Amino acid sequence: MSICSIISFNSYAFNESTTTDKVQSENTQTNKISPINMQNLHKLAISLKDESFANKILAYSDYFIGKPYDTELGTNLIIWDKNRDKNELINLETFDCFSYIEMVIALAEIKEPNADSVKFKEQLAEALAKIMFPSDDISYVNRSHFMDEWLKNNSKYYTMENVFANLPYAKVKTAMINKAGLLETQINNYIKDNVSKNECFSFGEKYNQIKSIKPFKSDISYISFTDFLEHKQELTKQLVNKTQLNSESFRQDEFKDEPAERIKIREQRRMSKNSLGSSFLNDAVYLMVMTMDNPKLLELTKSEHNIAHVGFVFTKNDKLYFRHATPIGPKEIVEVSLEEYATGKKESKIFTGFTLFSLEQKDNPPNK
Repeated sequence: MSICSIISFNSYAFNESTTTDKVQSENTQTNKISPINMQNLHKLAISLKDESFANKILAYSDYFIGKPYDTELGTNLIIWDKNRDKNELINLETFDCFSYIEMVIALAEIKEPNADSVKFKEQLAEALAKIMFPSDDISYVNRSHFMDEWLKNNSKYYTMENVFANLPYAKVKTAMINKAGLLETQINNYIKDNVSKNECFSFGEKYNQIKSIKPFKSDISYISFTDFLEHKQELTKQLVNKTQLNSESFRQDEFKDEPAERIKIREQRRMSKNSLGSSFLNDAVYLMVMTMDNPKLLELTKSEHNIAHVGFVFTKNDKLYFRHATPIGPKEIVEVSLEEYATGKKESKIFTGFTLFSLEQKDNPPNK
């Protein structure tokens, strides 16, 4: 089973020699950004300059559909920590569920895309670092590794309201998050597989500050997949119409064209009706957070977990859809109906349900 808590737990199985690790590191940095991908993304960013934050979320999340799922991002982050180059945080080719939402949100953060592609890349690196790290300490240890801490750390930039929290059938999943335990586990596994014996001590010494990280309690209100399916008509209607549920109003667009064609048709969409009735609708886009109950992870990672997976939920044709990087099936970024996804999960003993968070930029957020 693969769990998306920033550090992909599949990376624990990474087993390469120190020599191959160096080659992998170099190849990883070389292949993370193809020139054509960056060029198309830059053009898309410029075309979206005047659009709302929600429209940008929908456009960028669509752009990456089909990109493969990556199980080694946790290991790669430790490799990155050697140099801590912000530009090397950018990976446009492979994603896990967490890095997918972060890349999309970081792109949507850029209000004035620079006309120069090199400077645009720097803008993206800054935006990504802003939401990945809660302070100017840009490092592996300071990274928001759990979705629980990510929500807390980024609340200064975004209004993120749990829209299911006050439903009468909502439940609460509690976990004691032990970040130190998780990071120590990953560092120890990395040392075992990638660091020579005579360097083990000095490498481990660099991460002594991990021991000072205090555990924290996290409570997430959610609804079960079964309750969602039983109330799907009412919930969908309210989410589509942006009524009740404590959510704010957002806007969205539907992008179902190939990336190379997307820029060309955007102006046409502004001027004409599409299958939804208009190009940009006053619909909503939400951050979907899936809850879990898996005691075995405590043994594996030395931490409890209450969040298993994340993605974006939005409305289209009066229905709810889910975009996410999936570690199963096609193992890529996909779009599915939320009803279909919930139906497939309702019998799960591990994945207990989900909730939706509104996602809106604050007017005057701090720089860090």
